[in-house]
Formats: sequence, C-alpha cells, structure tokens
Amino acid sequence: MSGSSKLKFSQTVKAPASAVYYAFTNQAAITQWLCNNAQVNVQKGGALFFNWNRPKYFAVGEYTSVRPEKRLTFTWQGRGEPGPTTVNIKFKEENGSTHISLVHKNVGKGSEWERTRAQIKRGWGNGLDNLKQVLEAGLDKRIYDQPFLGVLIAGLVSTSEAEDEGFEAKGGIRISGALPGTGAEAAGLKDQDIIVTLSGIDTDSLPKMQQVLREHTVGDTFQVTYYRNGQTRTSDMTLSNRPRPEVPDSPAELSEAVAKSYSKLNDELSEIVADLPEAAADFTMPGDRWNAKQIMGHLLTNERSLQMWIASMVDNQYLSGWPNNPQSWIKAVAESATMGELVEAFKHSEMETVSLLANLPEDTVNRRATYIQIGFNVLVFFPSHTQGHLNDLRQAIAIAQQEAG
Repeated sequence: MSGSSKLKFSQTVKAPASAVYYAFTNQAAITQWLCNNAQVNVQKGGALFFNWNRPKYFAVGEYTSVRPEKRLTFTWQGRGEPGPTTVNIKFKEENGSTHISLVHKNVGKGSEWERTRAQIKRGWGNGLDNLKQVLEAGLDKRIYDQPFLGVLIAGLVSTSEAEDEGFEAKGGIRISGALPGTGAEAAGLKDQDIIVTLSGIDTDSLPKMQQVLREHTVGDTFQVTYYRNGQTRTSDMTLSNRPRPEVPDSPAELSEAVAKSYSKLNDELSEIVADLPEAAADFTMPGDRWNAKQIMGHLLTNERSLQMWIASMVDNQYLSGWPNNPQSWIKAVAESATMGELVEAFKHSEMETVSLLANLPEDTVNRRATYIQIGFNVLVFFPSHTQGHLNDLRQAIAIAQQEAG
C-alpha cells in the first residue's frame, strides 16, 4: 500500500507460549484482556470479530496464516476506518516467558488515518499491558484498576415509586447492600437504601451511575444522597479499587471456603423461614416487590445460572452474564413448589455448586484470569447477593404477617 506504515508493539509475559497463544485464539480468553466479546475461527480463511461496548467499535477480519504458538496473521477492518489493515503476531518462548511481537501493517499516513492510527496505538498498547496483568496475576486491569462504588444493585425506583416511598426525586437505584472494604460501606450505605444522586448527578438510571464512574478516578471523594426509612441522607463517598479477590490456590480449598460461606447463610435462611405459613410466603406484596417465594425463586435461578456460567468457563466457551431476572422464570419457579421445597432446592443447588468447584479441572485452574473470576463470584459477589436478599426475605415476611394481623 502506497503511503502506508507499520505500527510496532511488543510485550514479554511470564507465561508459556501455549498460554499466550490461547489468550489470542480462544474467544472467552480474548474477552478477558482485549474486548467485550469475540467470535473467532482460528484457521486459514477463518473469520474473526471483536467488539467493544465503549467506545462503540468493532473489527472484522480473516486469518491468513496460523502457526500454533508461533505466529498469527489476520486482516483487520475496524468500524469507520479508511481501509483494511493487517496484523502480524509472533510468539517466542524463552526461559518460561513469552515475547510477543505485534506489527499492525498497511496503516495509512494521511490525515484521514490520523484517528485510526491513534486508536490502534492506544488499543494494542493498553491491550498488551492488560494481557500481561491477566496472565501473570489473573486480574483484568479494565475491571480492577477502575473506580468502584461497591454497591449491590437491587433495581430501579421510578418517579412514581419515589413518591410512594415519600421522597422527591426523578427516581433512584435501590441497593441490596455494600461490599466489604469499599467506599460504599465506609459511607454507611446499607441494604434497601435508594441512591438518588452521586456527585450531584441524578441516578435515576444505571447509565447515569456509570457516567459518574467514568468521570472520576480511584481516590476521588464526592457526595452521595440516598433515601432510607423516610429520610433523605447525605454522606461523603471515596471511590476505591475493586477489591482484589483472595482465591485459594486449589479447587478443593475454594470449594471448602464456599461451603463454609453457604452454610453460614443457610443457617440464617433456616431461621428466617422457620414455621412460616405458606399463605405468608405467597402473600402479594405492594407495588412490584417480590414476595417470599419469589425471592427464593430468584435465589434458586441465580444459583443455577452460576453453575451454567462456571460450566461454560470450564468448557472454554463464552457466556456473557446470565438472564437478568425474567419475571416469567421467577414466577414459574415460585409457583411450582411450596416455600419449604424452594428452600431445600436452593440448598441442594448450592451443594451442586460446591461439588462443581471441587471438580474444576487443572487447565481451568491454570488459566488464572478464569479461575480468579470464578473465585470472585463464588466468594464475594454471590454471598453478598444472597445476604442482601435474605434481608429482603425478612421484610417480605414481616409485611405479610403484619397484613395477616
């Protein structure tokens, strides 16, 4: 190509070439360091598709040369770019480390290519830095280096629901708790608080909350306004990093730690539902709030979804999250059994999760980013999520019993 140039990048990673090559050729692994989702058919003539949510950008291409653990070459056409380019990657392993040499070729020199050149430099520079962090420490810089609120989101509160709650606001975000060691916990946020502003911005939608995070960095302090028990309150909140998960080295130890966590929560669950009449569990709650059986249905479907997600990771597949509380599923589960049966099904599903963790294969454990991601979910996120809904369960039962007189 006349008037074109090459952009060169390099990185050395303390990992074997097999692990580095895998990170470039498995679509689930690619999303752990480079983009938000990927589809790849790694063979000569096979297609590739990488997509980023922010900024909205995608690239498509075709593999023209594939030499496992040695070299990859593919064409590249990004959204809005003036023309196609070519990416050539070489892998060289030495003394347990792998040197990556990446050359992005056929990049134009004119003014029409200026934005594309800057985007390529930023993309591969940040991507290879993140790849090193992911393979060596198992942590995605896009997640763990970003400012973190530390709240567990229970749902949106509309303007009319805010009026019913007794406060004036465009709406808000109800939370089911704050994660330990985060700015949200230090600010005093608790289960069922409704956040109405962050740094002076109305939080009547999740994108507005995310906007606040994009405009601040770790260590920034601003005011959070929230509604609790009939009162509007204000606190200072300092943004922290996402907590680094301390995940046990072996699946057996991870399984044991999760079993202990589940056991403690299940003792609390058993105490909450002891001698609960079925009518109280089925009581229709005011507004759109779940009753006791629906809360248990939600916990059960989430545990099942967690198992599907873990299984997909073990099977080298890509599953982007899980169903976001479809009311039809929760209703179906809640209507299919008694409260006691739902509680026992949930506890049994937890036992299946514990066993699944104990049986994680060695290659999954060796993929540090995958293993740590699994560990964070089962040790931090899901216990906090369950605890928040146990609090919801107490409130739902209390309301039902009060209405029953």
